[in-house]
Amino acid sequence: HIMRQQMVLVTFNYRLGPLGFLSTEDDVIPGNFGLKDQVTVLRWIRENIQSFGGDPETVPIVGYSAGSASVHLHYLSTLSNGLFSSGIGHSGSALNPWVMTERSLEKAIRIGAVLGCPTRKTQALLDCLRKQPAEDIVRQVAVFQDFLYNPFS
Repeated sequence: HIMRQQMVLVTFNYRLGPLGFLSTEDDVIPGNFGLKDQVTVLRWIRENIQSFGGDPETVPIVGYSAGSASVHLHYLSTLSNGLFSSGIGHSGSALNPWVMTERSLEKAIRIGAVLGCPTRKTQALLDCLRKQPAEDIVRQVAVFQDFLYNPFS
């Protein structure tokens, strides 16, 4: 029975929406920051779990819905190699249509334009977005309600 086993549970947050998945489809804002946040946590766990009584060789990852898609994406990503031992995904995979963002550059430009940022050069867009309050950037998701699901999945 699982309740009779000792385990260390680690939960974490990561960036979502435009803060986690905005992309200009270039090296300036390459995207997938939310997944990179998860990799950072997995590295931290690998390096520190023994201090909490855990085993770095036995680190399962578990996710539900979008978290399940993340589990699947970590299996596919070379950045995650060796950082977890197994994965359990509930109700989602990397093959779900909402996992990959379409027209990422267009969406980044729309957010920038609404916030009054220059949009012709992605570095100028990034510099301006970095000066905006996070709340203002997140509020712009409503601009995309004509898109199915979260436009920055």
